[in-house]
Amino acid sequence: MKLKTKAIFFILILCPQAPLLAKKIKCPITAIEKDQVVLSCGLESGVSVGDHGSVVYQIKLGATTRTIVPATLTIIDVTPVDSTAHIEKMTGELKTSYSAEIEIKEVSAPPPKEPASPQPLPSPERASEALAIMERATLLYQSGKLEEAKAAYEQVLALVPNDPLAKTRLLEIENTLSEKNLLKAQIDYYKAAAASASNRREYYLAKEYAAKALTLDPDDPQCQHLYLAARQDFDHAIFLNILPRRVPPRMVMSTMVWKDMVPPPVMEAEEREAPVTPPRTTSRSAAIVPRETPSAPKPRASGRLSGSLGVTPMVLVPAAEFMMGEGRKTAKFRNEMPEHMVHVNEFYIDKYEVTNGQYQRFVEATHRTPPRNWNNGVAPEDRVDYPVTGVSWFDAAAYCAFVEKRLPSEAEWEFSGRGPSGLNFPWGNKFEARLTDTSESNRGDAVAVTADSGDVSAFGVQGLGGNVSEWIADWYQAYPDNDYPEVDYGQRSKVVRGGSFETQWVFSRNGFRGYRDPNSPAEDIGFRCAQSPSAHR
Repeated sequence: MKLKTKAIFFILILCPQAPLLAKKIKCPITAIEKDQVVLSCGLESGVSVGDHGSVVYQIKLGATTRTIVPATLTIIDVTPVDSTAHIEKMTGELKTSYSAEIEIKEVSAPPPKEPASPQPLPSPERASEALAIMERATLLYQSGKLEEAKAAYEQVLALVPNDPLAKTRLLEIENTLSEKNLLKAQIDYYKAAAASASNRREYYLAKEYAAKALTLDPDDPQCQHLYLAARQDFDHAIFLNILPRRVPPRMVMSTMVWKDMVPPPVMEAEEREAPVTPPRTTSRSAAIVPRETPSAPKPRASGRLSGSLGVTPMVLVPAAEFMMGEGRKTAKFRNEMPEHMVHVNEFYIDKYEVTNGQYQRFVEATHRTPPRNWNNGVAPEDRVDYPVTGVSWFDAAAYCAFVEKRLPSEAEWEFSGRGPSGLNFPWGNKFEARLTDTSESNRGDAVAVTADSGDVSAFGVQGLGGNVSEWIADWYQAYPDNDYPEVDYGQRSKVVRGGSFETQWVFSRNGFRGYRDPNSPAEDIGFRCAQSPSAHR
């Protein structure tokens, strides 16, 4: 009996307390700002400061499922219903449609803290010394010497621990330095990715990553040199018709979205001078005759629709059935397939892209934020007839609604370019650099919307092949019977159509499909409007 008692006592001494069980909860991301995200779970969900988690989503690649972890997070602030997390490490792009898995622990409430004793007031000598250091710290802060200012504010807090200004400034400096470190890490990542892609001769990706690095730090000579070298390699590969084995279907243009995911393989590109193809239309569209209206809807007393071109001329496109998309032999990217018959109703479409001058009238009437590439919120005088760029999809949609129009659908835009003969380019079946404004024209910039009279479709719509790409009304979705997995399909990105002065001939094809976050303007993306006959007066 005595031996048995000892054994029991021995077990009680050595058995540790059972560890607290951790569990993971799923928290949707509601907002993203710089290096922080807001999650829709807070104290009521058991989240507390210091909890860690990861942003996780899955994509299907054939029969396998791949888990993507674009970021890791740490909770830094919690309210009853939501929480703020700091991005510790980011390897991909974040979107508000993603969710984070936060690991929380069920812990008992801590014992109540005793009320803190009031802090004694600093002596007059310490207060005087702190005031002198504060003046020096403020000068350093205002001159941008943040590291020295941080050390000075820390000295102030050592003398006067509760000084509110020192605490606030120190927090601001730490946030600013953290942002700079994150920015440097991003730039270094894109530099390394561009160099790696160039070594693999994946010139599309090298140019993409180099453009990202240059956008983050335009004044860095290394970023400038890297981008110029990547662009030269890319142009040389296009000139020799050496296309990479892997091209991201989401967009190869320097202004488009690119996420760090494994791009799917695509077929080898064909010769630039594509053979003439038979007409793509059926008997319903064989007798189509383009007709142009002398003007768009008349402006009201508010001054709508006026700009450098006056009232925008519109082209009437008849109802028809046409073959949309590309077949296996002609497609350059997976998202262009397959060919499928589409019916479009009769519609009007702007003959030209919306200009800076026209958009200026809209900004003045609605007080909408002007594009960032304007000077002090005013369209440049020498670019009034140039297409407006640097506008988001929402800006473009708002302008169209203001002039009682809308953005064209993807089918309407493609049929406007293909015409009744189902052409590869708006003007014909082979690319001709002299007819449009792309990188092959070596202009390096946009031109007036009426400049390239050769870039005109059979219906009389001008500028579909080049100058600037254009926002489309539709969300980026897969074509019918296209079962290739693409994580960006859905209501995340808007379709962008047409080539631009920054892109190569392959993007000027009528069948090319690009896409972009609707909140992200670009320097080579503009738009034109469309209108249904019932709204046309």
